[in-house]
Amino acid sequence: MNNRYTTYFINLVVMMFEISAEQGAINTLYPVLSPENKETGEYYNEGIKQEPSKVANDQEVADKLWKVSEQLLRE
Repeated sequence: MNNRYTTYFINLVVMMFEISAEQGAINTLYPVLSPENKETGEYYNEGIKQEPSKVANDQEVADKLWKVSEQLLRE
């Protein structure tokens, strides 16, 4: 009985935040294919240029991510 409520709740949350493949592709395709976009290295969310979060520009976090990525690829 409890499992049914859990499944219902999870499905409800997923439905609130899910997007289609086409919507998800906008963030990748718009900056590449848009004729008016000539800048590189910009962050887009739903096809709109935005400022990235502080974590995205944190060099210490980037270095840690790089090291972990190298370790995982060696395994």
